[in-house]
Amino acid sequence: MKKFLRGGMAALMFLATVSCSSDDDNDSAPDNNPGTITAKINGQPWTGEVSSVTLIRVEAEGAQRFDISAEDDDIRLLLAATGTYTESGAMTLGTYTFPQGALFVPSYKVNGNYFGEHMPEEGTMIITAVNPGTRKISGTFSFVADKAGTLQNQVTTPEVLTVTEGQFTNLTYTVTDL
Repeated sequence: MKKFLRGGMAALMFLATVSCSSDDDNDSAPDNNPGTITAKINGQPWTGEVSSVTLIRVEAEGAQRFDISAEDDDIRLLLAATGTYTESGAMTLGTYTFPQGALFVPSYKVNGNYFGEHMPEEGTMIITAVNPGTRKISGTFSFVADKAGTLQNQVTTPEVLTVTEGQFTNLTYTVTDL
């Protein structure tokens, strides 16, 4: 499980730059409503456009990881939770915390590129509802990330990034088996 979470940061950074295809075997009609994701970032309301929601399953390791990528014009949030592999194609309802079971990667958009200057210190994702039949998932999240360095000089980023009242509702996810 630890090996799977360690690979999470690299995978999330990869997701930030590439969209991937899915080995989705769901035969139901696609849902054109991607769901919503909102939060407060340092006290300011934030609404993200969801770009990717994927459940990555690795049966051989008995593990799976749920990833969300969402962004607005200034900030991208990459969120992940790891758990035990399930046959159902769904994450287990419950609480996932950083650093053991969750990962949070914020980045700022500058001239069309994203710069991740903050590293998470603490955080929680709670998965409150999953429907593997419709591939919908909902939950809440919050985290604190400290500035680890400066990678660009065009946007001043805060020393501490605090994300509160995070909520994702009825996100449509795909399942990828590795």
